[in-house]
Amino acid sequence: MLFNEYTIIDTISKGNFGANYKASKVGSQDFFLIKEIKKASMLNLSGTIEILKNINHPNILKFIDSKEDPDKIYIIFEYCNGGSLEQYLMEKQKPFSEEEVQYIVKQVVEALKYLNEKGIVHRDLVISNLLINYESEEDLNQKNILKAKIKLADFSLSTYLEKGKLLDQAVGNVKYIPPEILKHQSYDETIDIWSLGVVCSLLLANSYPYENKALLHDNDVNYFLPETLSKEAVSFINCIFQYDPKLRKKAPLLMKHKFLCKNVKEFNKINIEDIKEHIEDSKIKINIKDNQWVSKYFGSGIDE
Repeated sequence: MLFNEYTIIDTISKGNFGANYKASKVGSQDFFLIKEIKKASMLNLSGTIEILKNINHPNILKFIDSKEDPDKIYIIFEYCNGGSLEQYLMEKQKPFSEEEVQYIVKQVVEALKYLNEKGIVHRDLVISNLLINYESEEDLNQKNILKAKIKLADFSLSTYLEKGKLLDQAVGNVKYIPPEILKHQSYDETIDIWSLGVVCSLLLANSYPYENKALLHDNDVNYFLPETLSKEAVSFINCIFQYDPKLRKKAPLLMKHKFLCKNVKEFNKINIEDIKEHIEDSKIKINIKDNQWVSKYFGSGIDE
């Protein structure tokens, strides 16, 4: 029993710096997630706890409490019964439908919009940090993602960003971070938007959109999307994968994009003949720094 209150039921995951446990609490029928972390591994322990106490949103994993001993801190959260989107995708072994991606991404953008309003940059938006929670046993058994609540988790790298200021600490997962961090340049909250683009591409294609090593060593980088996508989906990702962070659409504008607010049944199909010079191995090939043609053919997707 942890601090005479929580009983560990199962070990969800274990690593070099800590572990995640499913737990129950005395006097409660609910389950909880306990994140055990070695204090020495956390960059900003007090800052992380402060952020967790200051956020409350339906699409962000709810902070319950924190406890500590001399070596470790134990952060207690609500428990999500569906695991992570990464696990779901691995089990699915095929891309999500555009309807499913729209449903998922809309919730993630809502969470980012809320964090930006609070002046918070997440800095670790990866598919394993997006958790799934089902309201009913039936939805859980059927794994109906269209009935699930998506929750953004893990704020261990998060920080506050003052208006008009920039950050310069190079942190994050190398597969998800944008060019400015890879090149050790200053950055703002749009790094989370870039990471969202990687997540969105993973869900739509079941593969990473580009080779991150190429992004580090070469400005002339292409990313690839399935030619079966709608115009709205390609336009949405193009709003995100802008090399210049000033051109990336932030969360409030992304919420207005047709990919998130239009009925999926009304999405427009791509005429491959129109863009055949940009098709390679049945994928749409888009250069990160030379993508003006995308906006011309697919549109901005946003009526500003």
